[in-house]
Amino acid sequence: IIVPAYLNPFKSTSLASAQKRLKWCHRLFDDIPKVTVDDYEIKQGKSIRTSQSVKYFNRIYKVKYLIIGSDNLSTLTQWHAFDWLNKTVTWVIATRENHFLDTDMLNSWKLLEIDFPVSSSAIREKRDLHYIDSKIKKSVQETINDNKKG
Repeated sequence: IIVPAYLNPFKSTSLASAQKRLKWCHRLFDDIPKVTVDDYEIKQGKSIRTSQSVKYFNRIYKVKYLIIGSDNLSTLTQWHAFDWLNKTVTWVIATRENHFLDTDMLNSWKLLEIDFPVSSSAIREKRDLHYIDSKIKKSVQETINDNKKG
């Protein structure tokens, strides 16, 4: 399940609107069997804690895994209801260049090795669109350009 956030609870702004990011997710994933894009968090109209989303989706599915970037490990214990999440899911940690994998606090985890240096900061600040899928690359470029003007 791909769940674009309305707004990351640890951030005050986003490169693109929630609706635009939802549209991008649909373009990227709608043709992939067994992958669903869900607008649950966006429909809430505010930042939603991961624990709330997991509880919501547990009513529909049995949530077993939660994918996070390894850059989240340093603040993971600060997440709302971390202890409950830690007992409930197996963390799938997507590797990020230059981020140490301290997993001592995790009950269960798996590694998802990402072999390229993708970063939202590089996309926003350096306009590095090398790893952006062609299905959304033009729209992402337009959004970056619009943000630079405004």
